[in-house]
Amino acid sequence: MHKLIAPHLPWHSSQRWIVALALLATLLTGEAAATREKQALEAYELADLRIVTIQMHGKRAPYAVMRDPAGYLHWLFPGDYLGRHYGLVKAISAKGIRVLEVYELTTDNWQEVPVWLPYPQH
Repeated sequence: MHKLIAPHLPWHSSQRWIVALALLATLLTGEAAATREKQALEAYELADLRIVTIQMHGKRAPYAVMRDPAGYLHWLFPGDYLGRHYGLVKAISAKGIRVLEVYELTTDNWQEVPVWLPYPQH
């Protein structure tokens, strides 16, 4: 994850909070999501995706291999997105994948929903 505010800058804590809140507001309104390129697994509902394997060892671990409804395989890492509701991969463990989805309840009213995708082998 990138550091949003360099710790060596002489910012007061109130200034850091203002910047942090502005960034959070951008994320929750979907503006940041609208400007980034969608990832392949964002075309599907979470229920349509299958975990093939989870790798906990190696240079790029942890990661999961997911199968989409067409049968194609996709490598998934923490920080990637999947699902149609801006699902952000927060963590991958040997037992499954922790995702944070964001739903728009009404205009400018968003709700974060944690989702657990269990690895069927465990």
